[in-house]
Amino acid sequence: MLTLYDFKIDLPEKSISPGAMKVRMVLNYKNLPYKNVWIPYHEIQKRFTELGFGPNDLEPKPDGTFRYTVPILHDSSTNQVISDSLRIIHYLDETYPEAPRVIEPGTKLLAVTLEQTAVNTASAEKFRFTIETFFLEGTSIETFLADKKLEDAKWVQAEAGLTALDGFFKKAELATEAGQGDKLPFINGKNPSYPDFALGSLFVWMERGMRGADRERWERITSLNNGRWGALYEGLRPYLATH
Repeated sequence: MLTLYDFKIDLPEKSISPGAMKVRMVLNYKNLPYKNVWIPYHEIQKRFTELGFGPNDLEPKPDGTFRYTVPILHDSSTNQVISDSLRIIHYLDETYPEAPRVIEPGTKLLAVTLEQTAVNTASAEKFRFTIETFFLEGTSIETFLADKKLEDAKWVQAEAGLTALDGFFKKAELATEAGQGDKLPFINGKNPSYPDFALGSLFVWMERGMRGADRERWERITSLNNGRWGALYEGLRPYLATH
């Protein structure tokens, strides 16, 4: 049995961690049976220590120690415990070859690059660090939310980044059947691969965080670049179920 460890939040879908959602989407896409175990955020280190799970050695803290993060996958059939979403997905590809591959041969470097640049977090502390350091360039979240002009300027930057990424997708289409007809939602054409799940997990995080007053932002994102990102989100929707 595969067991996916995640932390639960007060939303109908229960999860908002891009890393955990990425793994969950891949498990659903591969049609591998699994169960979720939900751990309160403030108990992650305590519970994982009790279970004998170590910290994520790919997530160092400033003091040189390592963070305890979700997702973690436990595979009872091999007695393996794997942390970090990219490492988990690679493990699933190699251990269950009868299921569709997500990281295609020769593309692992691309997967690693995307993993390092994506906002892949399950920690509020790390989330704040990532957003304030990279997206807000040192500005606190509180200052950002209180300054409408600053907020608008940062969203312009984000949209410019998505437009640049759209160019990458367009080039990829030239090498797939999408270049011969209808635009397909995934970078490799009809079937999703790691870049789609990595980017899609961020869109899921954004959609769940942009309900209510921020809904207009989400609708703008989904319509950007001729609806590219809305189509990607809809293409991944069948794999969003939380069992």
